[in-house]
Amino acid sequence: MILVKNIPIYGDNEIYQETVDRLLSEILHEGIIIEGKKLKLTRYNDFNAHDIESIIKILSKHERVFPFEINIINKTILPQLKIASFINRIDEVIIKLKDIVCSEERNENKIQSFLTENPVLLGTEYKRVIPKHLLGAEYEMDYALERYDGIYDLIEIESSNLKLFTKQGNPTKELVHAEQQVLDWQQWVEEKNFYAQEKLKGISSPKGFIIIGRYESENDKKKLKRRNATFNGIQILTYNDLIEKAKTLLSKIKSEG
Repeated sequence: MILVKNIPIYGDNEIYQETVDRLLSEILHEGIIIEGKKLKLTRYNDFNAHDIESIIKILSKHERVFPFEINIINKTILPQLKIASFINRIDEVIIKLKDIVCSEERNENKIQSFLTENPVLLGTEYKRVIPKHLLGAEYEMDYALERYDGIYDLIEIESSNLKLFTKQGNPTKELVHAEQQVLDWQQWVEEKNFYAQEKLKGISSPKGFIIIGRYESENDKKKLKRRNATFNGIQILTYNDLIEKAKTLLSKIKSEG
């Protein structure tokens, strides 16, 4: 073991190095006691092991970086950089999704391509996202999603410019058609469950989601909430909901980071 002024710097082997790293980390955080006084090493006077700028500032002053300092970098800087990169990515994705859904043209295919490239928008509860999944020769679903607990959700994507309700307050034909589509999928899975499980192992009574249109008023929100309450096994979401869900995820990551 190599020592400098009775402070270990490098261990002769991996086991010793672990001990050195632990001792130096204690010295960094607790300082050292000399003649009854608690002192910090000059190198670490302004050191904050939880602050990236502090770590970079300290280490940039010295030509040599010790192994235990590299461990601190790995444990502190790299995870934070990954989180920062993820936050920036989600920010960009939300902005791009907003641009796409504001289109006045039918855009189901464009939206699905974007969601497939950025599956986090569909939710962090899924371990597998399967686009364009076939149910035999009868149906093609926009998505089959497998949760971490093994439960499956089925998703139908419709255009963001479709209306939810008519001027008379009735559901539009596009909304009714999408609902029927999901009901047909669910019925197929129940009737041909053995066949369905060949590719979706363990699937049973999947919940269906429809993503369609945007809210045009608070009344739309109330109507959709009531409609969702009347359906068993189907939930209708708008692209407003999808964007808000992503914003909530982003806010949570920032607050916990």
